[in-house]
Amino acid sequence: MAQFLKSDSNLPPYMAYPRFLLDVDISETAKLVYMLLLDRARLSMKNQPWQDEIGRVFVLYTIPALAKDIGKGETTVKKALNQLIRQDLIMKQSQGAGRPNKIYIKIPSENCLTRQTENSPTGQTEKSLTGRAFFDPKSGRKVPTNNNKRNKYVRNYDFVGVVRALEEESGLVVVEQRNRMFVGDKVEIIGPYKETMYATILEMYNENGEPIESAPHAKQIVKMKLDVPVEEHYMLRKPIVSINTL
Repeated sequence: MAQFLKSDSNLPPYMAYPRFLLDVDISETAKLVYMLLLDRARLSMKNQPWQDEIGRVFVLYTIPALAKDIGKGETTVKKALNQLIRQDLIMKQSQGAGRPNKIYIKIPSENCLTRQTENSPTGQTEKSLTGRAFFDPKSGRKVPTNNNKRNKYVRNYDFVGVVRALEEESGLVVVEQRNRMFVGDKVEIIGPYKETMYATILEMYNENGEPIESAPHAKQIVKMKLDVPVEEHYMLRKPIVSINTL
């Protein structure tokens, strides 16, 4: 049964809708695809293997995976991606036959034109869409940097760890912790050239091999047992289910 939203309500996982998309002349499907790409790019921003040689963040998101996630056909997804390319909101880079394209996400640049918001009682201005820039992975902003402050992108997932090694004999996965995680957590696993996988943390141990129930310390090295196979550099994330956990 649905409940009314209150100040202390736990929010379900969600994705932020960038305000500038309201002014972009593209289909609603293309806007939804951009939201999904931007959401995945937030994880790429945190991990070196998902950045090119000059620091630009990219994502790997196959057309079949996008089609499945938004409940549309692959032809519709291809049209949406082409719309985003024409609007200079993404750039695709081929990696050769049999490998998914790298997709670079762009956002409006700081030095774009501004326009007066018609219904704004405070006279605040909004950005227009005359410029684009790549993500800067260190700041979470754009490559053309300046000193202007920007609001942070609202997260709907916590990046909880990155796979650093595999122990073949024990079958355990060595993970560097980035946010708190617990035995029993349901996590999403993202790896190069792979669709998103879903796993449960079945067991967890500290560096001395002692069983633990949680990993609360930043960059803590833990060993864990997962119910899906992973490889080095794969990333683990879990949904944020409460505003109080941010």
